[in-house]
Amino acid sequence: MDKAIKDTFKQAFSRIDKLEEIQGSNNGCKSVQLLGKDFDGLEKGYVQMAGAIGDIRISAEKMEKQIDSMPSPATIRWFVGLIAVYMISFGTYVVSSLQQNEVMITKIMEHIQ
Repeated sequence: MDKAIKDTFKQAFSRIDKLEEIQGSNNGCKSVQLLGKDFDGLEKGYVQMAGAIGDIRISAEKMEKQIDSMPSPATIRWFVGLIAVYMISFGTYVVSSLQQNEVMITKIMEHIQ
Protein backbone atom coordinates (compact mmCIF):
# COMPACT_ATOMS: atom_id res chain seq x y z
CA MET A 1 0.00 0.00 0.00
CA ASP A 2 2.90 2.41 0.71
CA LYS A 3 4.24 1.75 -2.75
CA ALA A 4 0.86 2.57 -4.32
CA ILE A 5 0.60 5.81 -2.32
CA LYS A 6 4.17 6.78 -3.34
CA ASP A 7 3.39 6.09 -6.99
CA THR A 8 0.17 8.12 -6.81
CA PHE A 9 1.97 11.10 -5.24
CA LYS A 10 4.80 10.83 -7.80
CA GLN A 11 2.27 10.93 -10.64
CA ALA A 12 0.40 13.89 -9.09
CA PHE A 13 3.58 15.85 -8.45
CA SER A 14 4.96 15.05 -11.90
CA ARG A 15 1.74 16.41 -13.43
CA ILE A 16 2.03 19.57 -11.32
CA ASP A 17 5.67 19.94 -12.38
CA LYS A 18 4.70 19.53 -16.03
CA LEU A 19 1.96 22.18 -15.69
CA GLU A 20 4.41 24.61 -14.09
CA GLU A 21 6.94 23.88 -16.82
CA ILE A 22 4.34 24.53 -19.55
CA GLN A 23 3.20 27.79 -17.93
CA GLY A 24 6.75 29.06 -17.47
CA SER A 25 7.95 28.20 -20.97
CA ASN A 26 7.44 30.10 -24.20
CA ASN A 27 5.93 27.01 -25.69
CA GLY A 28 3.03 26.89 -23.23
CA CYS A 29 -0.55 26.23 -24.17
CA LYS A 30 -2.17 28.48 -26.79
CA SER A 31 -4.15 30.54 -24.30
CA VAL A 32 -0.99 31.33 -22.33
CA GLN A 33 0.85 32.25 -25.54
CA LEU A 34 -2.02 34.50 -26.63
CA LEU A 35 -2.15 36.16 -23.22
CA GLY A 36 1.59 36.75 -23.41
CA LYS A 37 1.23 38.35 -26.85
CA ASP A 38 -1.67 40.50 -25.64
CA PHE A 39 0.38 41.62 -22.67
CA ASP A 40 3.35 42.46 -24.90
CA GLY A 41 1.08 44.40 -27.25
CA LEU A 42 -0.45 46.34 -24.37
CA GLU A 43 2.97 47.11 -23.00
CA LYS A 44 4.16 48.46 -26.38
CA GLY A 45 1.00 50.55 -26.67
CA TYR A 46 1.55 51.94 -23.19
CA VAL A 47 5.14 52.87 -24.02
CA GLN A 48 4.03 54.59 -27.25
CA MET A 49 1.30 56.53 -25.43
CA ALA A 50 3.76 57.59 -22.74
CA GLY A 51 6.10 58.87 -25.47
CA ALA A 52 3.24 60.72 -27.17
CA ILE A 53 2.22 62.31 -23.87
CA GLY A 54 5.81 63.42 -23.36
CA ASP A 55 5.88 64.98 -26.85
CA ILE A 56 2.59 66.77 -26.18
CA ARG A 57 3.90 68.07 -22.87
CA ILE A 58 7.03 69.43 -24.58
CA SER A 59 5.02 71.14 -27.34
CA ALA A 60 2.64 72.60 -24.73
CA GLU A 61 5.60 74.04 -22.83
CA LYS A 62 6.94 75.58 -26.06
CA MET A 63 3.55 77.14 -26.78
CA GLU A 64 3.35 78.53 -23.25
CA LYS A 65 6.77 80.13 -23.66
CA GLN A 66 5.71 81.71 -26.96
CA ILE A 67 2.46 82.97 -25.47
CA ASP A 68 4.34 84.39 -22.49
CA SER A 69 6.76 86.20 -24.82
CA MET A 70 3.92 87.92 -26.70
CA PRO A 71 2.96 91.46 -25.66
CA SER A 72 -0.01 91.83 -23.38
CA PRO A 73 -3.40 92.96 -24.75
CA ALA A 74 -3.03 96.27 -22.91
CA THR A 75 0.28 96.94 -24.67
CA ILE A 76 -1.28 96.17 -28.05
CA ARG A 77 -4.20 98.55 -27.30
CA TRP A 78 -1.78 101.33 -26.36
CA PHE A 79 0.25 100.77 -29.51
CA VAL A 80 -2.85 100.82 -31.73
CA GLY A 81 -4.09 103.93 -29.92
CA LEU A 82 -0.81 105.75 -30.46
CA ILE A 83 -0.81 104.81 -34.14
CA ALA A 84 -4.39 106.11 -34.48
CA VAL A 85 -3.49 109.42 -32.75
CA TYR A 86 -0.42 109.79 -34.98
CA MET A 87 -2.47 109.14 -38.11
CA ILE A 88 -5.11 111.68 -37.08
CA SER A 89 -2.41 114.26 -36.25
CA PHE A 90 -0.62 113.67 -39.54
CA GLY A 91 -3.90 113.89 -41.46
CA THR A 92 -4.76 117.16 -39.73
CA TYR A 93 -1.30 118.53 -40.58
CA VAL A 94 -1.63 117.57 -44.23
CA VAL A 95 -5.11 119.08 -44.54
CA SER A 96 -4.05 122.33 -42.85
CA SER A 97 -0.93 122.53 -45.08
CA LEU A 98 -3.06 122.05 -48.19
CA GLN A 99 -5.46 124.76 -47.03
CA GLN A 100 -2.57 127.17 -46.37
CA ASN A 101 -1.12 126.45 -49.79
CA GLU A 102 -4.51 126.98 -51.38
CA VAL A 103 -4.93 130.32 -49.59
CA MET A 104 -1.45 131.40 -50.69
CA ILE A 105 -2.16 130.41 -54.28
CA THR A 106 -5.44 132.35 -54.17
CA LYS A 107 -3.65 135.45 -52.80
CA ILE A 108 -0.95 135.20 -55.46
CA MET A 109 -3.57 134.84 -58.17
CA GLU A 110 -5.45 137.91 -56.84
CA HIS A 111 -2.24 139.87 -56.68
CA ILE A 112 -1.34 138.94 -60.26
CA GLN A 113 -4.72 140.08 -61.60
